[in-house]
Amino acid sequence: MEVRIGDNTGMMNIGIPSIVVKMLRHKFDQQWSVRKTQSSEDEQARVLRLTRGSRIQLDSRLSGPTMT
Repeated sequence: MEVRIGDNTGMMNIGIPSIVVKMLRHKFDQQWSVRKTQSSEDEQARVLRLTRGSRIQLDSRLSGPTMT
């Protein structure tokens, strides 16, 4: 992951032991299996209301072949 602090930019690697990743995956799998497949209109409106005022800055770079 690239990290930028002020004018300084650098790469940061995060190491996570595989046993932790497996444990987290198992926990997420359990949560998703009990979650409803469809959310109600009230739930959708609540999420929209909570996130509407959010601001995010996104930088994206695509590398590879170019298309005309």
